[in-house]
Amino acid sequence: MAGIHISFGPVQAFITQARKTQDLWAGSYLLASLARAAVHEVLKNHPSVTVIRPSLQDSETKKNLAKSYRVNAFPEKRIGTFPNLLEFESDSDEEHIAELAVNGWFALWETITQEAKEKIRQKVKHSKQQFEHIWNRQVTTIWEYYWAIGEYRNLMRRKSIRTLTRPPEEGSKCTMCGEREVLHDGASRLSDIRSFWKGVGAIDSFRVKKDGSERLCAICLIKRLVPDILPKVIGSERVHYPSTTSFALLPWRLACLESQDSRVLGAVDKYIETLQEYDVSFRRRPWKNKLFADNERAKILYVDGDYFYPSSIEEGNIDIKGDHKKMLASLNSLRDAAKNSGIPDYTPYYAILAMDGDSMGTMLSENKDKKSLISERMGVFARDVCRIVENRWGRVIYAGGDDVLALLPVHTVLDTAYELRKKFTTEMAIEGLQIDGKESRLTVSAGILIAHLSAHLSAVISRAHFLLESIAKGHSVPENVLIGNAPPLNDAFAIETWDRGGSSLRLVKKWESIEGNTSYNWIDLLQTLVSRVSKSSQLPLTSSFLYSIASLLRRIEWSESEIEPLENLFLVDYLQSRDERISKIRKDPDKIDEAQSLMRELVRMSIHRDSQKVMFKPDHIEMIQFLSRGGTV
Repeated sequence: MAGIHISFGPVQAFITQARKTQDLWAGSYLLASLARAAVHEVLKNHPSVTVIRPSLQDSETKKNLAKSYRVNAFPEKRIGTFPNLLEFESDSDEEHIAELAVNGWFALWETITQEAKEKIRQKVKHSKQQFEHIWNRQVTTIWEYYWAIGEYRNLMRRKSIRTLTRPPEEGSKCTMCGEREVLHDGASRLSDIRSFWKGVGAIDSFRVKKDGSERLCAICLIKRLVPDILPKVIGSERVHYPSTTSFALLPWRLACLESQDSRVLGAVDKYIETLQEYDVSFRRRPWKNKLFADNERAKILYVDGDYFYPSSIEEGNIDIKGDHKKMLASLNSLRDAAKNSGIPDYTPYYAILAMDGDSMGTMLSENKDKKSLISERMGVFARDVCRIVENRWGRVIYAGGDDVLALLPVHTVLDTAYELRKKFTTEMAIEGLQIDGKESRLTVSAGILIAHLSAHLSAVISRAHFLLESIAKGHSVPENVLIGNAPPLNDAFAIETWDRGGSSLRLVKKWESIEGNTSYNWIDLLQTLVSRVSKSSQLPLTSSFLYSIASLLRRIEWSESEIEPLENLFLVDYLQSRDERISKIRKDPDKIDEAQSLMRELVRMSIHRDSQKVMFKPDHIEMIQFLSRGGTV
């Protein structure tokens, strides 16, 4: 049996070229749909071929896919689960199988582009010659593909010899991707092109801004039309993906719903009435979490977060019928009631979670006898990703095998990341795996970016991938601090904050490791420390104390031999606090011992290991405060 490896692209650039979360989802789902069509074309002509990647659940799924690439036979219709890298095994017709996969990809792409073109033709007047010249050039040159027979490394060798060239793009560029020429009707002046796109924006189904500020190329316009095209072409669901503002403001809205204060609940009811007066559309369950499912007040979760963000209302970022002043007054009444009830005001931060299995190419190539089993287990993991993420108020962009991208509110991203890691290691616990002749196990790393709403979406997605690929996967520690047989490299997570000025704080750790004589689950400890920055904690971490010890770490360079003196300095600083709860601790020897243990945890949390080098990072301390406030220091 010979292996057949086929890779389609571009992937990351195609997905991350997005202005809205809906664009992000559409790009990912489109790629997965094309990959499904590629596999369908192979199975239709060679039903006995073995599909290694993606893992198909069972023989019935394989039979259904051989009949049609429509999604009706698949349980998950809302996210992309088919990867861009396909692998088959066959004892004959290897080249034909690769060619069929390529044909399947391009046949569906042709159908989609024709559907999009027809929608445009019906509703937009344009100069056919110039418009179609740009359109045809862009839709026919977007994709590249490579295939190789034999081992996976043959594909890598083939990809290193890039032979595809694209014609240069001239003229005014697309405001979404910034690379391709904007579609236009033959105009050369920017003012004329803007006027053309004002006309496009006037058509609601095109989801383009009405002021002409969004001017798109053929590829990016197709992404905007994907939510309407794919239900017809492949039978997918019509998906509304929540905006970044919706994720950022979700914790505050949840706190209002959970409130026992009648003034808060009354203000919620009043604001729902106001939204209804303005004919605001309530989306059909944008969140899949079933909490509050039977609560009429849960309607405040079913409108876009911009309706709760004053600047969005004032700046006209949302369509409302009538004067916005009444809406603002009603919203401010709700915010005041929440604040008076002790609910902190919302912060403009949301989280992006990127995860990927470590050294999967090496693992598959060096454990060929277990390749099918590994692929099967990855399929099981991918099918559980949606449930794990959505139970924590997140939404998945894609989950293809070991590769995950999701958006979440800040308050659930850490728990979600660790739950996914736990699920991955459970499913991938396969005996007998080896790398370089040594016993090994499959691990996964994560990049978590907590981004400000003002940051460009494509930039923060690229940064999340950088955190994953270059920081988390590159994190190396000595073998003597590892738990189990995890490799010194990888099996880590990196958290970074991204505010208006770019990267701010960063924390990098193994999921689990040993400090001193104690084993630590670092996500669990981080969450515990965050929970202590609370008015209700009897062993609290105050903001002034965290600021003080972060400054101490910043002023002096400490060595690993000074861990114990550093713990004592932390304790002295802690017990000097005027906080009433800490004053009681000073009088109780048992409580002082508890405080000493807390200081030990803080010092260990501040440690950053880079191979054999140990550093004490104030960022790690400041991250505790940042997370406790949902995005402020």
